[in-house]
Amino acid sequence: MAIVDELFNITLGERRIKMQREMPEYIPHKKRDERIKSAVTAIKVIVPLDIIESLKKGLISKCFWQITEADGKYETRYRSKGALDLYDRGNSKELKKKLRHEHVFEKKRLIKKVIENPDKIEDIAGSAIGCTVTKEEHKRLSHSNPDFEGWERYKAADIKIYDLKERKEHQIPPLNENIIRGSKEKRKK
Repeated sequence: MAIVDELFNITLGERRIKMQREMPEYIPHKKRDERIKSAVTAIKVIVPLDIIESLKKGLISKCFWQITEADGKYETRYRSKGALDLYDRGNSKELKKKLRHEHVFEKKRLIKKVIENPDKIEDIAGSAIGCTVTKEEHKRLSHSNPDFEGWERYKAADIKIYDLKERKEHQIPPLNENIIRGSKEKRKK
């Protein structure tokens, strides 16, 4: 396992010992590509169907779940610092109660985009990214500014993300100042 750059301290009596925490290895599921390809194919079939909108959206939603869970519900490439901390000290049964599978780009937005842009389904499906977070972080993301999308939501909620494939912290660009200013103005009204 690679070592996360971050050091943390553990106090033992009067001695402080610096330890380096190891980052879990990202291991893609052996059927990852097949699962994603199948879900994208299904979306391509579903979008043009002449069926009621609620059913269409529900079926597409299931497909996006398949894409973001291609490696497993909590075995995502991206994980929050909080989730990694829980992995360090939890057993699998207890972990599942404290973790959440988050859609980095919200599912409802992805569904809307594929319906409105059927010629761009593969590109849009590429934005279906899963991230493992804690239950508390999930609440913060759920209540974040609706004008933020994707990784901006994590930045606004002050959630640090690690990319297990790249073995380092995921760098999220600075927030869009126009969105921040616009939100403050809406709250004043």
